[in-house]
Amino acid sequence: MLRTKACLLRAVIGLFYFSCMQSTFAQEKPTIPNLEKYDWLRGVGDDLEMLLRGKVKSATTASIRDLSVSVAIMDSDRHSWFDATTSDGNFEVWLPVNRDRWYGVELVASKPNAHQAHAFLHRNELRNAAANGLELELIEPEVTQTIVVKRDGVRIANANVRAVTDQAREIRAVTGADGSTKIGLTANETLGVLTAWSSDKSIGGYQFWRLPKRDPKAKAHAIDLIACRSHFLHAMDEQGTAIPNIKLSLHAVTPDNSIPAPDELAVT
Repeated sequence: MLRTKACLLRAVIGLFYFSCMQSTFAQEKPTIPNLEKYDWLRGVGDDLEMLLRGKVKSATTASIRDLSVSVAIMDSDRHSWFDATTSDGNFEVWLPVNRDRWYGVELVASKPNAHQAHAFLHRNELRNAAANGLELELIEPEVTQTIVVKRDGVRIANANVRAVTDQAREIRAVTGADGSTKIGLTANETLGVLTAWSSDKSIGGYQFWRLPKRDPKAKAHAIDLIACRSHFLHAMDEQGTAIPNIKLSLHAVTPDNSIPAPDELAVT
């Protein structure tokens, strides 16, 4: 008899506890995040983008005009470049962050008079930068080097030049009517790679650590272009079925150098 009463008492206590919990859960409302404060996010899935924005300062001038800011998403095969919108030293750019297996973001701010600012963000740093913004400071390079681009001994105007320093900073320029352009380096930088290409599908360049040895600190460097040849690649599976949409990276190889081809000459 006593055991029966004890069981009934436990049952009553259990029902009372359950009804209280139900009442508590009924009063609670699901937490809905305030999406307005995440104005630096848009899209979902593969279309998810982050808004990276910030300000560029200069130690020598209060007003920054003719500023350009380029941002690259970097993976093991290529850099995908995006041009930021600029106004009065401020910049912003939307970056797709869910499409590729990227590992970092590179920012390059520059003015026509060779002032430059550079920053690199690891993948796990981008979210904080998007939420809080970035601040870059332009510096005036202490070293200026001239790049001359030729093909068959003739200087090539409007050729694209890409230089990569030993600190992994990328510099882009275009040759003038005389086939030359100037790039600026800081005192603690040296050139690591030079690449040039033209609209007629010619490319050239070299890495300074490979033979023949070249002086990365020389005042001038010459790049000889060679004509590219068309090659057709057919990707198939084991059954011989064509495989579309395969990403390929391209290296142009000369007897002396392996040249990482620019994204503009990527395989299509």
